[in-house]
Amino acid sequence: MQRWEYKIAYRSESSGEWFIDGRQAGDLGKAEDPEVLGRLGQEGWELVSVVGYTYFFKRLVKER
Repeated sequence: MQRWEYKIAYRSESSGEWFIDGRQAGDLGKAEDPEVLGRLGQEGWELVSVVGYTYFFKRLVKER
């Protein structure tokens, strides 16, 4: 059976700062959306939905 893990990325509308899974993503700062989406894609995350400034991702959990 396939298992998935999930990640939520949010860009603050007021400050432009990024938050990943509820924590400020200091290394992303005020990066533009395509840069952040590309970076998460390289880590294997697949974008599944966008609601406002919130991006929802999933990726397959690798079996050990």
